[in-house]
Amino acid sequence: MLSSHSVGHRLVRLLPRVVLLLLAITGARILLRFGRMTPAEFDHYVGRELRDNMMRASGVFVKFGQILSMRPDVLPYAVCQELAQLLDSVAPEPYEESAATLRESWGGTLRTNEIVSMEVRPLAAASFATVYRAVLANGTRVAVKVQRRHIEGVVRADLRILHLIALVLDSLTTFGRLSITALVEDFAAWTQEELDYTREAAQMSRMRDALGDDSAWMVIPRVHWEFCSTRVLVVDLLEGTWLSELVAHRDRERDDRDRIARAIFSFLMRQAFELGYFHADPHAGNLCLLDDGRIGLVDFGIIGHIGKAFQETQVTLLSSIETNDIDSAFAALSRILEIPPDADMDRFRTLVERNFNSWVLRQHQPNLPTVDRSASQLLIANFRAARECNLAFSQPAARYYRAFIVLDSVIVSLSDSFNHREEISRYFRERSTRVTRQIRDRLGTAEGRDFARALLTRLTGLAPQLATRIEQELQQKQQPDWSTSQSRLGWSNFLRVAGWSVALFGVLALASAIVDRTMGVPPPLALLPALFLSLPMAALLAGAGLLLLWASRYMRVNAFRHG
Repeated sequence: MLSSHSVGHRLVRLLPRVVLLLLAITGARILLRFGRMTPAEFDHYVGRELRDNMMRASGVFVKFGQILSMRPDVLPYAVCQELAQLLDSVAPEPYEESAATLRESWGGTLRTNEIVSMEVRPLAAASFATVYRAVLANGTRVAVKVQRRHIEGVVRADLRILHLIALVLDSLTTFGRLSITALVEDFAAWTQEELDYTREAAQMSRMRDALGDDSAWMVIPRVHWEFCSTRVLVVDLLEGTWLSELVAHRDRERDDRDRIARAIFSFLMRQAFELGYFHADPHAGNLCLLDDGRIGLVDFGIIGHIGKAFQETQVTLLSSIETNDIDSAFAALSRILEIPPDADMDRFRTLVERNFNSWVLRQHQPNLPTVDRSASQLLIANFRAARECNLAFSQPAARYYRAFIVLDSVIVSLSDSFNHREEISRYFRERSTRVTRQIRDRLGTAEGRDFARALLTRLTGLAPQLATRIEQELQQKQQPDWSTSQSRLGWSNFLRVAGWSVALFGVLALASAIVDRTMGVPPPLALLPALFLSLPMAALLAGAGLLLLWASRYMRVNAFRHG
C-alpha cells in the first residue's frame, strides 16, 4: 500500500490537475492567437490558473510558486503578481502531533520545568510548520515553531513530481531564458535547507547581531538556542499590530505611517549595502509594529545574499537615478545582467532610456498616486524590457529586486507622500555618518591608534625615497626635448613618479587630518606643517597627484602614437 506521502500516491492525486491546467492554458493560447484574448488578459489568466492549482496542491507547490513570483525578468509580470498572492496557510496539525515532535527533539519530555505554559491553540500554521505561543520559566513570552511530522517524505515526493513536470514543460514550452528544470533543482536545494530550523535560527541571530540589540527602529527576535533543533525553533514572541492589518485599515496618523515607511525602506537598504544579505520575503504579514513603535521582522526562511561587486553596482545605479544620469544607470544595469549572444542590447538601451525618462517625468507630477511614482515601477518596466530583449537578471539581483518590489508595495500602501529619491539620499547620508562614527570609534581604541601610527610611519618613511627619485629624474630633464618619443616617455616616467609622490603625500595628509581630529596628532605627523592637516588641502594634494598621473598616461600614449 502506498503511504500518503509516496511519489505514486501524490502523482495519482496531482496528475489530473496538471493535465487540466495544461489544457486550460492551451485553450487560452488559442484564444490569444485568434484575437479573442489580449496578451495582458492571457498573462493574468495563466497566473490565476497556476496560483489556484498550486494552492490546491499545497506544500512544496505553494513555495515553488512564491519563488517563481520572484522572477519578473523571466516571467510576465502579471503572472508574477498572481503567484505573489499565494498564501502558505493551511489547517494546523493536531497539537498531539506537534507535542510528539517536541518530545523527540527535547529528550522525551516537554521540558515543563523550563517552559511553564504552552497554548494548545496554534498561533499560525503553514505547509511545513505550526506555531504556538509559550512562556518560559523566567517569564519570557516566546513563539515555538514545530515542523509537521513526516513532512520530509512529502517534500521529497513533491520535489520529484515537480522535477518531472518541469522536464515536460521545458520540452513543450519556453519562458524567455528560464529553464524550469534548473529553477526546480535550485529550489529543491533551498527547500532541503529550509527544513533545517537551526539554519533559520542562525540567519536570525546573524542579522540580529549585525543590527545590535539596541536598534532604534528594527527588531529581530532573539533565538533561544537551548530549545532549538532541526525541527523546532523557539524565538521571542513579537506582539503588536501586523502591517498587513495596518495597511488594510490605515488607522494610524499620517506622520506615524510615514515614519514606518521610512524605517522599513532604510532597513532594506542597510541589509543590502552594509550587511550583504537580506530578508528576501518582507511582505506585510512578516512585519509587525511593536507597542514601543519599532518594527519587528519574522520568517527568515528565505535569505538573499549579494556580493561587493553587486553592492557597488547598486550604489552606482541609485546614484545615477538620483542625478538623472541615464548613461551611468544603463552601464550599471548591464553589469548585473546575464547577456546571451542573441540579446538585443541596442533595443534594451532604448527601452531603458524610455522607462527612465518616463519615471523621472512622473517625479514632477505630485498629483499622481505614490505607487505610480515609486521606484518599483521603474524596476518592473526594466524587467519587462529585459524579457523583450532576451535578457535575464542574475539570481541574486532578481531576488533583491523582488524583495525591493514587495517591500515597496507595503511602503506605498502606508504612505501617500513617500519620495524614493529623497529617501535614497537620506539613507546614503546616514550611512556616511555611521561609517565616519565607526572609523572614529576604531581609532579611539588602543589597537586602532597603534595601527594608525604604524601606517603613517610607513607612509612617512617612503617620502625620502620618493624625493631622491624625483631629484634624479629632474637632473635628467634639464634640457627637455619634446620632439622624440623617447623624450616623451622619459617625461611620462617623471610625471608618473611625481604624481605618485604628490598623491601619496595627499593621502598621508588626509590620514593625518582625520587622525588629528579624532585622537590627536601622533609623533610621526609632527613633521607635517599645520596647513597640510586641513581636509581641503589634503584633498587638493591628492587630486593634484591624480592629475599628474593622468598627464603621465596621456604623454605615454602620445609617445607610442608618434613613435
